[in-house]
Amino acid sequence: MPEEKGVLKSKDFAVLLVISTFIVGGAALLMRIFGMKKE
Repeated sequence: MPEEKGVLKSKDFAVLLVISTFIVGGAALLMRIFGMKKE
């Protein structure tokens, strides 16, 4: 049982990492687009 919980936790962490990466990447992309539009 504890092993299963540990695997689930690491899986959730991986998903969270991917989501945060997409958010950061999307924010950087938006900033770049707005920066290009300003210039």
